[in-house]
Amino acid sequence: MNTTYTNHHKIDQNLKIKHQAEIILGLIGTNSLSDQNRIQIEKKLSEVITLMNEGEKIKLMPVEDIDVTKKIDNQIRLYSTKKKRCHKTQISKPSINETNAILSGFEDVNSESAHV
Repeated sequence: MNTTYTNHHKIDQNLKIKHQAEIILGLIGTNSLSDQNRIQIEKKLSEVITLMNEGEKIKLMPVEDIDVTKKIDNQIRLYSTKKKRCHKTQISKPSINETNAILSGFEDVNSESAHV
């Protein structure tokens, strides 16, 4: 019960920050900045990103700082642990005795079945 209150309280605190970030996004589209102001704003925003990443498991970095040559590990895939059934699709070759009994059955018209 206490964690619900804490999470709700955290959302209320972060709402101010979110509104200020939206204001910054709106101002970027409408104002033109000098080079000096742009550099100063970039430094301050880098500091803000560093502060927001403190103590968290996820570290967000600007795209320019990401090493694109780093090898990406393949995702672990799920596999079945069930034993696969062996389907016997091939018919075994008849032995010599079975072959002879079948041939003699074809030759002997009076016989009703071949004795194997």
